[in-house]
Amino acid sequence: MAEFALILPIALLILFGIMQFGFLFASQIGMVNALRETVRYASTSPVSTTAAADFTGANVCDYLLDPGGAMDKMPGYEQGFAGPASVTYNSYADPHQGTTATYSVRLSVYAEYRHLLLVPLVNVILDGLDGASDGRFRLSATEAMRVENPLLLTDPAMTDYVVTC
Repeated sequence: MAEFALILPIALLILFGIMQFGFLFASQIGMVNALRETVRYASTSPVSTTAAADFTGANVCDYLLDPGGAMDKMPGYEQGFAGPASVTYNSYADPHQGTTATYSVRLSVYAEYRHLLLVPLVNVILDGLDGASDGRFRLSATEAMRVENPLLLTDPAMTDYVVTC
């Protein structure tokens, strides 16, 4: 009986920790999938100017964060706890240049989410690890893909062009 009383708190902490990390990992995987879906959606819109990047970036933010959007499919998602998100465009010279230089544009989407810490005992331990004691744990992800532009013969000159959601 004495050994059981000594081992029970440790065993419960381990069990609750497994449960809480399972919730967090499921949400992280859901977030990565939502960003991958969003980047694939955005990569089909040609972008060769900053004006086009602003317009497409705003649509991408809506697709990601609006109710019913990509992030809504994440397990445990609550609309009010989505953190900062951004869409970044970068242009670069294609590495397989022949006699004529060609250029491409890379798109990356970043998002954060503050996931609720549900499991007792473990929430007290994890709460302050992300820098805020708010009963939530910050998850973040980034996905990137090349934009499917027609052949670009001039450099769009987009270096870390950010559209903030």
